[in-house]
Amino acid sequence: MTEEIRVHLAQDVELARLIETVDLHEIEKGDDIFGSLVSSIISQQLSVKAAATIYKRFEQLIGGLPTPEKLLALTEDELRSVGISRQKTGYLYNIADFFSLEENRQLPWRELEDTEVLKKLVSIKGVGEWTVHMIMIFRLGREDVLPVGDLGIQNGMVKLYGLEGKGKELHKKMKEIAAPWAPYRSYASRLIWKSLDNE
Repeated sequence: MTEEIRVHLAQDVELARLIETVDLHEIEKGDDIFGSLVSSIISQQLSVKAAATIYKRFEQLIGGLPTPEKLLALTEDELRSVGISRQKTGYLYNIADFFSLEENRQLPWRELEDTEVLKKLVSIKGVGEWTVHMIMIFRLGREDVLPVGDLGIQNGMVKLYGLEGKGKELHKKMKEIAAPWAPYRSYASRLIWKSLDNE
């Protein structure tokens, strides 16, 4: 995190405290959006340990890093045999179908606007806004993403700012508090996540 970002975010008293106590590692940016989506779908609603075990079995089954062609060549029974649920199997095929099209495979993800990345990826059945936000932050290295649907961010902001309410009401309050963080809301989100880990 650069000094410019630190100074900007430190205008928020709560974030200033986190900046002093939390270390953020550099994001390893990459272009493998397909692989990131596959990993994310497999890992959803599982513990870190269970997700790692299932993903390792999946890699052994598919023979290394996944490609759309390799994934589509696997049967549902084969995917289910390594611990992937029937619903997730369907989602994985949807992702593979999307990326098997040349126009999607060649998309310049790094150059697309955030809104365009979100629009294209949520068009895939099974890929939600939360998944895309995670990819935007941790794969594309986008600096101004606020994942209001993330439970960790919600819990962190409720704790830090004494917020009340649920659903859209809570999301609205979160966005209002986070507005001054722009254009570095991804960094603020990561500080909040990391502070929860530290505790």
